[in-house]
Amino acid sequence: MKLRSSFQARVATVLILLSLVVIGALYFSVKVATRSAVRGQAMTQLEVGSRVFERLLDARSRRLADAVQLLATDFGFRDAVASGDSATMRSVLLNHGKRINASDMILLGMDGKVLSSTLSEVPEGSTFRYDQALREAKQAPGHAHRAAARPAAPSGGSVGAGTAADCAGGDGLQHGRHVCR
Repeated sequence: MKLRSSFQARVATVLILLSLVVIGALYFSVKVATRSAVRGQAMTQLEVGSRVFERLLDARSRRLADAVQLLATDFGFRDAVASGDSATMRSVLLNHGKRINASDMILLGMDGKVLSSTLSEVPEGSTFRYDQALREAKQAPGHAHRAAARPAAPSGGSVGAGTAADCAGGDGLQHGRHVCR
């Protein structure tokens, strides 16, 4: 009987080991297949989300550029710029910025100096930190700008507006399109 139970024990051991190998192989194959499927779905969703986000930013950029163009042609604004009165220019920038939902409004001279600003950290007479980047972005064909600038008066200067949501962070010009603080 000892031989028979020993043979049965060997067969049982082999079957158990074989079952463990099959279960292990099945586990790892399912794990690999699941990981691959999840990564594929995640990449697809990320690409779709990215395209939607870019379209939203482009639409917002177009609205911002249109609003700045409207401000640049507004007689009251041009009159305020021509007067050179800082308080009047700032008031016009604040009012128009609220109407177009812009968080930042800056009036620049042709030399890149700030004539008026709604930002306390951008004082009058200072050189605009991103003047060169803005000039380069305006000249880049086919790029939507998250900040918009237009000529403000026949005597020179330009008005610009931007929104805080347009910049995810960082400094300077990113991808030729974002002007960030």
